[in-house]
Amino acid sequence: MVRTRSIPQEELIKLYEYERSLSRRLLGLGEKIKVAREANRYSQETIAECLNVSRSTVSAIERGKSTPSLALLLKISYITNRPLDWFFDRNIDPLAGIKSIKLNLNNGLYEIEY
Repeated sequence: MVRTRSIPQEELIKLYEYERSLSRRLLGLGEKIKVAREANRYSQETIAECLNVSRSTVSAIERGKSTPSLALLLKISYITNRPLDWFFDRNIDPLAGIKSIKLNLNNGLYEIEY
């Protein structure tokens, strides 16, 4: 099943520029988890609920103070729609996993197909 969601053009451009700037340096696992979460516009609370952990646990993982188990990382991978190896690859492609981006002329929003 193809999942799509609409993002206004301004937000898509900001998101792309933000992820592109991050890709210029090497990111740790926690930072990549944060990038993946923010790319999906999820709050720490939302991710924590999906993972059945506290928000402070998500925060600690993103800050590199805690390391997620493989089971937890698999869930994060699924929730953020990123392949598991993306979290370990040193060269982040901010558009990884995106098949197409289309402009909906009726409402001016972009539709992203994963």
